[in-house]
Amino acid sequence: MNGKQARFDDITRLLGLLPSGVEIAMGGGDTVSYPQLEELLVWAKIRGLVMNIAVNAMHLYRHTASTSMSVLRIFSSQPSPP
Repeated sequence: MNGKQARFDDITRLLGLLPSGVEIAMGGGDTVSYPQLEELLVWAKIRGLVMNIAVNAMHLYRHTASTSMSVLRIFSSQPSPP
């Protein structure tokens, strides 16, 4: 939003209006640095939203292995029931 990271509450309020199965494209800048990325991915997964995240591999190297692995675990685990 205007070059700034959106607030978690604002994102979930808007995405909460969408039906299950909708794909959300998330990108621009250093997506992995969003402070509540893991929480957002879990939130979206529980609601049946499909998150498509564009990541520049150079940004992945700047983050700890644990952050990158947590994101991969969220994406690779089985879908949660609604």
